Amino acid sequence: MNRIVRSLVVLTSLLLPMDVSAQQKLTEFQSLIGDPGRGFTASQNLLDRSFAAHLHSGSKPLQLQELDALGAAYDPRSDTPYSAGMMYYHLAYPVSLLRKTETGGDEIIARMIEARIRWLAGDTEAARFQIEDLVTQFAAIGGTDDQMVSILADAAILAWRDGDVKVAQQYLTRAQTCGQPRCPTDFVFDWLGPNRRALKRPFEQYDPDGMRAAALAGTAMLVNAPDRLREEITLEANFVTGDWSRELSWALEVSGNADKARANDKKRVRLIADRMLDAHPMAGFLLGHASVAAEVDNLLTPQGNLSHDALLGRDVTYIGTSLWTSAIIGRWPILHDLYLGSDRPQDVIFAHVIKARLVMFDGDMERALGLLTAILADARAQGFSDAQLHSILMDQWAAAVLAKNTDIATQAKAAVQACLQTECKADIVQTVASRYFNLPSTVYPQGVAGLTQASADQFFRDVFPGDLLKLADLYSRGSTRSADLPLDDARDSVTGFEFAEQVAGLPMSDLIDRASKTMDALLTAGQYRQAVSIGDRTETRARDVLAESELTVSFQAKRARAASRLGDARAQEFYQAAVQGILEMQELDYSHQNLSDDLALDLLDTTFDTVLLALIEGLSDKDDIRARVEFRRGNMAQAADLYRAFRHRYELQVSGEDLQSYQFDSPQTYARDPKLRAMALQEAHYRNALGETQTADLLQALGTTPEWPGQWPDLDAPVPAHVLAHFKKTTTGFSGAMSHIRPAFEFRDRGNYQGAAAWMRDMAWVAQGAEQRGTYEDAQVLWQMAFTFARAGDTAIAFDLMDRAANIAARLSFEGAGEGTLQLLERDRWRYLLFVDIAWGAVSGTVPDQMLVVSRY
Repeated sequence: MNRIVRSLVVLTSLLLPMDVSAQQKLTEFQSLIGDPGRGFTASQNLLDRSFAAHLHSGSKPLQLQELDALGAAYDPRSDTPYSAGMMYYHLAYPVSLLRKTETGGDEIIARMIEARIRWLAGDTEAARFQIEDLVTQFAAIGGTDDQMVSILADAAILAWRDGDVKVAQQYLTRAQTCGQPRCPTDFVFDWLGPNRRALKRPFEQYDPDGMRAAALAGTAMLVNAPDRLREEITLEANFVTGDWSRELSWALEVSGNADKARANDKKRVRLIADRMLDAHPMAGFLLGHASVAAEVDNLLTPQGNLSHDALLGRDVTYIGTSLWTSAIIGRWPILHDLYLGSDRPQDVIFAHVIKARLVMFDGDMERALGLLTAILADARAQGFSDAQLHSILMDQWAAAVLAKNTDIATQAKAAVQACLQTECKADIVQTVASRYFNLPSTVYPQGVAGLTQASADQFFRDVFPGDLLKLADLYSRGSTRSADLPLDDARDSVTGFEFAEQVAGLPMSDLIDRASKTMDALLTAGQYRQAVSIGDRTETRARDVLAESELTVSFQAKRARAASRLGDARAQEFYQAAVQGILEMQELDYSHQNLSDDLALDLLDTTFDTVLLALIEGLSDKDDIRARVEFRRGNMAQAADLYRAFRHRYELQVSGEDLQSYQFDSPQTYARDPKLRAMALQEAHYRNALGETQTADLLQALGTTPEWPGQWPDLDAPVPAHVLAHFKKTTTGFSGAMSHIRPAFEFRDRGNYQGAAAWMRDMAWVAQGAEQRGTYEDAQVLWQMAFTFARAGDTAIAFDLMDRAANIAARLSFEGAGEGTLQLLERDRWRYLLFVDIAWGAVSGTVPDQMLVVSRY
């Protein structure tokens, strides 16, 4: 007990004005304690989710046993997702700062935090001593019971659990004197405040090494078992910095032998499983809030009965939809494996539910029904109530309805009445699936793709043993072209294709189609070498079955793009085959028309001009592309004339008049349309190169107005408030920043480099807002703008924008971006070779027509 009996300073002596040093410590404390996802999350949950928070929340006063059952965030007996090390990592250093402010109130909060962390560590003797000492100290300086509600409620539970029922009841009676929920005069609730919010941005001076060191230094004075606490602190530090790939590997190993694992190891596995769920919040959302149980309000008839007919019309992730396939197959298996090794029985049940839902997702309701029935029988044998098993019973009812098993459907429908409401608080599946909501932020570890893939492969082999076509289809469905997870999408596609290659008797046309889709996913992920490999080995197999000319246009086009990105000498041959396939078609359907358009843009980024010209021969809507090709081949007069005809056709369209009555080159028409003005400036570039300066000047005048294009601002200057307000208003929801610049860079990709750059000058406000906001999409916006200026030879603006884009990307990488952002950074690593092109342009005075990078995947 001596380790916690300190020389206590009389609290009244601390109620003095703070000196400058103390004020500085308080400022740093406020920054750390308000740090979103770190100090704020830890302090809010430790102090707010308490036993005191339950008082007066019902129609009658709570008894001790009832209050004990409701639990608290710092109570190991409750279903808390926290560990003592997790909380102490985030709060040890802030508490040390709080003490240096030398005020009595802050000292009380510091001791409350320490006492609850001791409790969470299982050191209830020390926690009780400190809590009861706080009661005595607070009363000694005139504190009243309504100011000590949080302290008294904790003291009541600790005394009751020690068997001191009379003392516990006295504490509880005193805690209930306030008579109000979250008593506003209570010291802790008052310190938290009714509208406490996290800071808008992470604390810039955050030092994870310093936080860990401060926490580790205080362990010996805090608890009886400091070694375990140190392990938890180190684990939390790794979660914060993303350095937990080894822990994940270890957890999967322990979980695979859960029956032999120690209790503390299982707890550690559970903490890692929860953080894996936090790293993949969509997986938890799909398991909890997109389930049959979550749709209960929409499944009830006006009479309050479950409706069979309403079931199929609902948005349930794992029934009748493939919308979330990638998230399901990429995340559920590893969560299943981890939770099987948890120290909590409800987590193991949750793991089995994941497997059953995967079978429901596959459509085998009869098999899913058998799995769910077995899960329910086992859970009931362990003592779980129907209210706790609510989600599983709802799944059983749904599976029985779809399997047309009326007997089990009727039984399940009767059982769910125990908790038939949108949020059944006792429901263990919903509780586990929602744990991540209140966890400190987790930085996703790099280098774990192999672990997740191995976990998924083994899981699906166990669920669908020997069914290679089923596995191929499952992974192919998982490839949903997720914009945020391109590497996962590519990996799933390749896995599905490799399973398909092993299916005996699979038609060659099917394999070619799968290869084409797989190459497409790999191209999106920037994995060109693997895409070429898929194409080559598919062609090799095809030679034994059919002529190479029967390989699909899509297949040839995807392989051509991958080969071109790699500088493979066969790229022209592949493009030629794809173009020949397009030209031989009597009429292009929608998909092949899009493919033809993509081929034209691809070929414009190559030196295969003959192939490109053959593709767009006779297509007047591609005359801007043809003009660019002729211009770079030295046919400047032909390029300029082609472009004039192209411009006039669009001008007539914008004017809305007929050819006979319209007078071309009308300033009024050009004033109405920025794209038309950009066309005039593009043709001016061609005319200038041809030496027709007078015509070029006329076009230059036609393509500009007093306001357009605007002056490019100094991006280092403070951004005007109205610019930021406009950016925020117009880039929220589905209308992102990219939508504003897309017309300009799509115009650029058709060879209109100079016109697009002029158009992009009018988008300076987008660059200003994007840099301020600093998301990865914003970095990509800046990159596209930089590429546009680089294409036009404006190296100064291009380099400045590239530098800003790279700074955002680097910051996100170092600060611990989510897994999606890390995948996008990996995909786009080659894009930053644009720096080389810009530097070459600045040194040589010319920009290489074939740049090292291209803007399209």
